[in-house]
Amino acid sequence: MRTLALDYGDKRIGVAVSDPLGILAVGLETIRRMDSGGLKKSLIRLRELVKQYDVGEILVGYPKNMNNTEGVRCEKTRAFKDRLEIYFNGMPVILWDERLSTVAAMRSMASLSAEKRDRIVDRIAAVYILQGYLDWKNMHKVVKEVNSLDGFDDDQNDYSIITMLDENGESVDFVVLDEASYNGTDYLLVLEEESVDDDAAEASIIKAVNTEGEDVIYEFVEDDEEFNAVAGLFQDNDDYELEF
Repeated sequence: MRTLALDYGDKRIGVAVSDPLGILAVGLETIRRMDSGGLKKSLIRLRELVKQYDVGEILVGYPKNMNNTEGVRCEKTRAFKDRLEIYFNGMPVILWDERLSTVAAMRSMASLSAEKRDRIVDRIAAVYILQGYLDWKNMHKVVKEVNSLDGFDDDQNDYSIITMLDENGESVDFVVLDEASYNGTDYLLVLEEESVDDDAAEASIIKAVNTEGEDVIYEFVEDDEEFNAVAGLFQDNDDYELEF
């Protein structure tokens, strides 16, 4: 299913949608709010777009200040997110930091007249918001599935496999050895599938960084303090030997 992205404002809502593969963002339209205090007509139009494009999740630009603080616009955006979740009966609605997206959108329109910029700025901003989200999502966890691995553990038949993208964009399959929760975040101890029979192979720790959409998004834990804290949770498992 596709992702619908919204650049939400008091007067206009810019709209963009992903392609079916979740790779490219395409601008759709700008919904002009006739009443800044109401959303009825805007929600009706969004419902039409959700149905037309078979949307599975909604992304809303989150307008933090450049110094990472939150103001009145963030409060309004969170209220809008809550309204969308109710209106679309629990469909995932994700808030996405739009600061760099807005800057990029303005730069891309620098050569246009003020009048033309005003007509398309919201739609273009929605495109940049969505493209940033899609790029980030595709650079992290791609797919989670269950495979059968012969010879890895005689006591089990099925093993969870996480497919990640490495720094070169190549897919690498990891076997899930164990899972744990720390400070409200879910972590997995994983080992490259091709290294299962290598006694010297090193395990990695990944964490769930987004659980609101259809697929869980994972990324590698690179902070030493966080890694050491979580690794301690896995040390007592007799199925493997964990070394720092």
